[in-house]
Amino acid sequence: MLATTGVYTASKRRLQTAFFQNSLQIFASYCFFKNSNISNRFNAKADVKSWRSVFYWFFRSRADLLAALLDHWQATNTGPLLRAIEAAVDAGPTGIHILGRIWIEERDFNPVYDTAVRDWARKDAKVAAVVREVDDKRIAALTRLMQVYGYKGQEALVRARIMYFHQVGYYALGIHESEPDRYKLEPIYMKALTGWDV
Repeated sequence: MLATTGVYTASKRRLQTAFFQNSLQIFASYCFFKNSNISNRFNAKADVKSWRSVFYWFFRSRADLLAALLDHWQATNTGPLLRAIEAAVDAGPTGIHILGRIWIEERDFNPVYDTAVRDWARKDAKVAAVVREVDDKRIAALTRLMQVYGYKGQEALVRARIMYFHQVGYYALGIHESEPDRYKLEPIYMKALTGWDV
């Protein structure tokens, strides 16, 4: 019986992961590419073939799924970014390239996901509050990074904001450049943002 339960639990977990990933794809597609209201889109369960049969097996409600998406975004997009910034702080002035790498390669940080959540936040006050809190955490981490270059107080904060707003704006404008081209420009960007030739 225990072995059977274990297989059942593992199978359910795999299905839940697949279902959740499918939900993420819908989220990014509708919210980012079609500029739709994500809350309303998730009301239309027919958009996913498997939705009706498995939805309530995994989530008690649509609100549960949306909350799970928001938690997932914080864990997968903010966590790696904060760790990269802290690694950059520990590495000293040249550590800024650790942050540059995570933004350029877009493997540990998903800009489409980030932009989709921001679009969602414009339509939902509770989500907007979470996004503001996450932005504050990211900017606080970048402020610590700017202190590595000798900036203090408001100057460190403003430089952190410029770096962060620049990157958010890069994604919002939908700029598409190849990875080699971005790496070619990265040292110039970092010199402009930090004031150091790193």
